[in-house]
Amino acid sequence: KCHSFYHYAVDGEGGNDNDGDDDQMANFYSQQLVTFDLCPSNSCKSSSSGTCSGGGQYVVGMADFIDAYTESKMNLQEYNCEQIREGCYCSDDTDDEQCEQDCYDAAGLDYCVEQEYDDDKVEEFDLQEYFECKEMEVNNNNNNNNNNNNNQYYIGLKCSSDGSSINLAVFTDANCMNEANEGVYEANNYY
Repeated sequence: KCHSFYHYAVDGEGGNDNDGDDDQMANFYSQQLVTFDLCPSNSCKSSSSGTCSGGGQYVVGMADFIDAYTESKMNLQEYNCEQIREGCYCSDDTDDEQCEQDCYDAAGLDYCVEQEYDDDKVEEFDLQEYFECKEMEVNNNNNNNNNNNNNQYYIGLKCSSDGSSINLAVFTDANCMNEANEGVYEANNYY
């Protein structure tokens, strides 16, 4: 479960390292945390309290949690792809790339073949760039560029309203505390 806390820093204490020009928000910062359970594999049971028997409940920063989770997921995917690639048998008269693709398809691993992107059209999205609040890049080829009224936007992590999931959102401040109106990203970045 994720949680967001907003704090007011007294001169020199706490705060966010962003160098935003928003003086009004300079003394405010957010702390985003995730609570999760680690359970022994032989005792993974659902309980009404949300904790497991013999395990522990932990609290970490949201960015650290998401970083560890995505790294773990990418490592597992890489391992799975390697296992299929190593066990894939292709006859000599078959195109190796197509044979490998067929093996991945048969295993249901559609993520094993990297997508090729045309640099002029779409760039690959890198989630890890947005673990910390980051300035939103605006697509300069967009005919609606004038709709942002020269406002600067930022992208960062946020908790869902019930705390059960973590999402990306667009914000109006460099601390990623004030969420922008719905549709801001689409209005400035469609392809």
